[in-house]
Amino acid sequence: MEMMGGDVSKTLSSYSVEEIMYGRREEESQKFVFMAWTLIFHSDLENGFTTRLQNSSNVKEGAHHLM
Repeated sequence: MEMMGGDVSKTLSSYSVEEIMYGRREEESQKFVFMAWTLIFHSDLENGFTTRLQNSSNVKEGAHHLM
């Protein structure tokens, strides 16, 4: 994704929280969710937290949906 290589905070700051939360910029909110999941799973690998996450079927289904 083009956003991943850039400055994430700078990109997100150009949209208000309300625009992201209420879907006024649906495409951007979907990218935000993707980035959040990506950051979560990258940090999980470092923290060894992924094993615990995999025990949750809800998280597994959510991750599978995004892959």
